[in-house]
Amino acid sequence: MPETWFSTRGRLTDPLNVRFLSPDPHVRNPTILARFARYTRPTERLRDEADRQQDLGGLLRFRLGPIPEDERFDPVAEGWTPLKEPSAGTLLSVAVPTGMIMAALVAWMWSLIWPVSDFGLGAEGFSLTVTLPGLLGGTLLVMAFVWLHELLHAVPLMLTGSWDDIVFGFWPRRLVPYVATLGAAPRNVQLTSGVLPLVVMTLAPLLVAAVLSLYSPWLLLLSASNAAASGADLIALMLYVRQIPASAAVRNQGYSTWWKDPTSGGKR
Repeated sequence: MPETWFSTRGRLTDPLNVRFLSPDPHVRNPTILARFARYTRPTERLRDEADRQQDLGGLLRFRLGPIPEDERFDPVAEGWTPLKEPSAGTLLSVAVPTGMIMAALVAWMWSLIWPVSDFGLGAEGFSLTVTLPGLLGGTLLVMAFVWLHELLHAVPLMLTGSWDDIVFGFWPRRLVPYVATLGAAPRNVQLTSGVLPLVVMTLAPLLVAAVLSLYSPWLLLLSASNAAASGADLIALMLYVRQIPASAAVRNQGYSTWWKDPTSGGKR
């Protein structure tokens, strides 16, 4: 399937366009920029300033296809260490049951706040009527849910100033949405990125309901659904914590993840 890129500037963009695949982090926070300048080649840091300003004009980019690779980034030659991670297919096969277990756990926690029968799920059962407007509305809700989940993943990266590195995408072969960054980011920023949707969309509604004694099947649905969708996030977080030092930078090359620690030369 051909790879397709869209930008908020309203034009179709070439996936091999250097401007859109530049490994330059574009970090506008001076402190972050100084810290991670070591991870970019000198020629990449000497890009034309006018071109840089043009890059900053498009804040969001969208991609239909697999997670992008940067042909100018050679992690082995540049001393990056690969993360030991499962293949995409294996990850999904583990993430789905993990997400289901998480959703069941969240539903049980909700039952401690309100009896299950109060949500219309008692012994008498429930009825469901499917209509075309309802189906369309449900589809829009799912799309909004997915967009919010991925946007929350991107927020920590945006706060570092790395707007131009962020790519929102959908991988048709795997039927999964994703958010990726084309530059280096601190490991702890990546951890925050991974856990933020779980905190905001799963734990926060549960906490609000417990504190305020709210009766809301919609909050339950949001909380449990997001838990079900966060199986892969939880697995990735565990891999990051176990393998990557806190002082390291993390960078993706397509699906694969690489890290580099300046305090240890990239090796543990």
